[in-house]
Amino acid sequence: MSTHTYYALLIENKKSDFIITKDILQDLDVTFELKRVTDYQKGLEAYQDQQYDLCLLDFQIDTDHTAINFLEESAAKFCMTPVIVLTRTADRETDLQVMAAGASDYMVKGQINGSLLERSLRYAIERKKNQQQLMDLQDELTLALKEIRANQKKLIEVENLKSVRELAGAVAHEFSQPLQALSNYMELVRSGISAEKYLDKMDDMVQRIAQLTDNLRDITGLSKKSYLDTHILEIQKQNKPAREAALNILLVDDEQIIVETISEMLRVSDIPNTAVTNPLRALELLKTHTFSHIISDVSMPELSGPQFYEQVRAMGIETPFIFLTGYEVEDQLRHIAGDNTPILGKPVDIRKLIDSIKELEAVA
Repeated sequence: MSTHTYYALLIENKKSDFIITKDILQDLDVTFELKRVTDYQKGLEAYQDQQYDLCLLDFQIDTDHTAINFLEESAAKFCMTPVIVLTRTADRETDLQVMAAGASDYMVKGQINGSLLERSLRYAIERKKNQQQLMDLQDELTLALKEIRANQKKLIEVENLKSVRELAGAVAHEFSQPLQALSNYMELVRSGISAEKYLDKMDDMVQRIAQLTDNLRDITGLSKKSYLDTHILEIQKQNKPAREAALNILLVDDEQIIVETISEMLRVSDIPNTAVTNPLRALELLKTHTFSHIISDVSMPELSGPQFYEQVRAMGIETPFIFLTGYEVEDQLRHIAGDNTPILGKPVDIRKLIDSIKELEAVA
């Protein structure tokens, strides 16, 4: 029998079901310390404390609340403790609904036995552990990127080291792309979407970072993408009125994975958007569509962010811009875009991005 003790929260208002569940847990080869809550609101508060390894949740908590209400409300608070929903009736539609809402498993009370419950509990706890490891990895990688940027800043302060500055910037940029994707996936998981949907893609990003690390061991073998020069002269401001538009974002970034994840996070936040990986395609869209904001990467192969900005303004379009970059912000970019244009570093925090959108919308 395992010597480790797991702490389980049982939200169940029927005493008979509580006794049955408790008896089943006591017969398992795993030690559980069970706390029972009979009230929906108290159960939600106990769950949001995140002091438990898992939560066993009655589907019909009371006459006004179901497990779906519970899962949706707890997802909004970014609670990560796995939830197993218990119900008296087997119903496929209900099963699909609770799983879509973020439950780890769905079990029918009359069909539960020790081995079935033990397997479900073990899988739920293991999934939580994997999610936590991914989040810890994200924090470590973000810290590593900050250290890279700090070292980059020190290097560029040294005179006559332009080539070192370019190399450091390219390295920071290449690391920021998979880090941005990992950060986006974490936000999607925190919003309540199942982590299993993104595990393979997350692993791809981790492998990409590992490959970059291997490449850095042999600095003579490094090569840099051919990005257009972002060193652009100041453009002439045009005093043309901005075109009115409902909240609708145009997202431009040459990295497909960045476009996909930021676009999905905006949609989860109820912000409609159109995402493209080519700024030339974005210019074509701007001829026939109206957008409330434009979010653009700074360094892109076909057209740099500042050059894209310049061509948009030349078209007479005064739509507010938000720039994303994995490099240090250069004075030329700030000079071109102006002090009121947000420039966010990668990996971008989705909350800061949404706040920037709202701030621009407020002053429009």
